[in-house]
Amino acid sequence: MFLQVRMPMLNVIQRDQLHVQPGGELPSNVTTGSEALALLDAQSSMKDERDRPLGGRTRDIRLDGEMRRLFWERVWPQTTKIVRSWMIWVAILTVLTVALNALMVSQMATLAVLVPAGLAPSAAAAVLLVWRKATPRRWQGVSLVVGMFLILTSIALVGQSAGGEFHERSLNFMMFVATSAIIIFGIPLAWTVATAAAALSLYIAFQIQNPAIDNWSVAAGAVLYSGGLSATVVARRTITLLANKAFLLELRDKQRVAELAQANDRLERLAKVDPLTASRTDAGWRRSSRRFGADATASTLVPRC
Repeated sequence: MFLQVRMPMLNVIQRDQLHVQPGGELPSNVTTGSEALALLDAQSSMKDERDRPLGGRTRDIRLDGEMRRLFWERVWPQTTKIVRSWMIWVAILTVLTVALNALMVSQMATLAVLVPAGLAPSAAAAVLLVWRKATPRRWQGVSLVVGMFLILTSIALVGQSAGGEFHERSLNFMMFVATSAIIIFGIPLAWTVATAAAALSLYIAFQIQNPAIDNWSVAAGAVLYSGGLSATVVARRTITLLANKAFLLELRDKQRVAELAQANDRLERLAKVDPLTASRTDAGWRRSSRRFGADATASTLVPRC
């Protein structure tokens, strides 16, 4: 008997606390007090997960679990468009660069760079194909990191095949390409770090093979570019943290607007109906009488044939 009485009371209490529907009613699939408590606990956990990072510093914001999934679902369509556009332009610029270099080097050197130069557009096309389809995000990350490695390798091989001043110039261009990708791509931090590490490793490996500079120059260039890449990774992380904070603030604002609308609905219902007697209040009777009077007036004004 106690359980039979307690369950309806619990449903009534949760109906005023859950705020899951505009009318203040429980969802149709919530039929028992235990289900109402479970839904309330889930909403409370989501609220804590949303508000806890906002209580600290921006640099300490960490999205975990459901919040992390919701954030990436929110920004991923835009990230996908940016990655695809970047890949298209890299392929176009690579072809134009090879064409311009062909005008400045011998025919033999031009033939030597054609094979490595074709690697960059091919890798960009493969990444573009993967990111155009509904591929799992994990495989998109693998394709992006591998594709970036192949594109950077292609640029470095072009300079090495051309030789001379083109060796150093191609490596500098390779680092510029890597830096632009790190800044532009709104991707998880692990993917960004992998791209930066690949770029720095390729720079050191190909600079060691450059006969025009000594090892001290290689070390100095590596230190210079490692500092630059570290700064770009930190900048990319800061941009992501600011996006995380904006996402959390947006969720909080939407929740507050929904709660305000539901509170206004409850106040309007309380103004019309007495919660104890379930009868209309004076304000409710006045509104009903005005509505009935307006309907009666409108009916008398209808012309009769």
